[in-house]
Formats: sequence, C-alpha cells, structure tokens
Amino acid sequence: MAREFRTSNQQEENLAKVFLNSEDDFIYINEKDASIFDKFAAFLKWLEGKDADLDRKETEYRQKFGNEVITRADDGSIENVNADAFVELSRLRTDTYREAAEQIESIFGAGTLHKYFRKFYEINPDFVPDDECIYDFLEEITPVLNELFADRSKRIALKYNRDRKGGKRNRFRSKEEIIRDSMGRK
Repeated sequence: MAREFRTSNQQEENLAKVFLNSEDDFIYINEKDASIFDKFAAFLKWLEGKDADLDRKETEYRQKFGNEVITRADDGSIENVNADAFVELSRLRTDTYREAAEQIESIFGAGTLHKYFRKFYEINPDFVPDDECIYDFLEEITPVLNELFADRSKRIALKYNRDRKGGKRNRFRSKEEIIRDSMGRK
C-alpha cells in the first residue's frame, strides 16, 4: 500500500465569508489574493471615468436631439416623446451598467450581484442593476475590503518585522544579544 501524506494546509482560514442578503447568500473573499484590492481600485477609477464619459455623451445627445426627451404641456400631460433620443440614451446607460456588473462579477466572483439583488432577479431574471444599485453594493462592500486590507497589513507587519527571530537588523548583534534572543528573554 502506498504511503499517504497530508499537509497542514490551513489556507481556508484566509477566506472571508461575506453575507450579501437576508437569505444568507454569501461570497468568499480571499484575503491572500493581493490582486482583489488592485482590481477594486481600478474598478472605482473606471467608474469615475465612465461617469465623466456619460456626462459628455448626454451633452452630445442634448445637442443632437434638444434638451427635452419628453415634452410636457402646461397641465403636466405628455405632448411628445422623442423616441430616438430616449432609446439611444437608455441604451448607452444600460450598456454601461451591464459593463459595471460584469466587472464587479470578475472581481468578486460569478453570481455576486445575483446574490446581492436576489429579490430583484427573482422578479426579473433580466434585471440590470442601475447606477444607484451599483453604488449601494459598493457602499456595502467597501468597508469589508477596508477591514480585510487593514487586517492583512497588520498580519504582514507582525510576520515580517525586524524584531522577529531571524529578522534583519541594521547592526550586528553581540554574542550576548543572540543568546538572550534565542532564550526568549528581553
């Protein structure tokens, strides 16, 4: 019979379980995945750029179609709807929201927004989260990432500081200091 060995791999301890809704749907965030923080920061920067891009394109649409997509009478009733302008502007926004949702899913895993907006997707499987929904999700997840990043930084600082056994020192230690450190005394 072959000999078997098992490592003492405890990497699952580095996964943070984040509950996303009242139904206890959750995602895991790997605290050891340094790229998640970079991806999240890049996504926030992308969002800022998209907001500016949307504002610029809305200005172009206003110049192209006029200020009002819907014209109302004095009594508030709708007189006219510029359907072309409405469709183009709506498509632009919806495409941007879809792209933002895809980026969120690429950072946190497939199905993240389906879990977070579970009820919305149950009502409408083709639901596309708008900007308010996306910002609601970001407001909830940002403090979680901040805490994970702070914990990670503390852990690294403790693990790789100069005072740990074998850590680099900026001066040579005397024989007495080496003995004292190895004995665990200060």
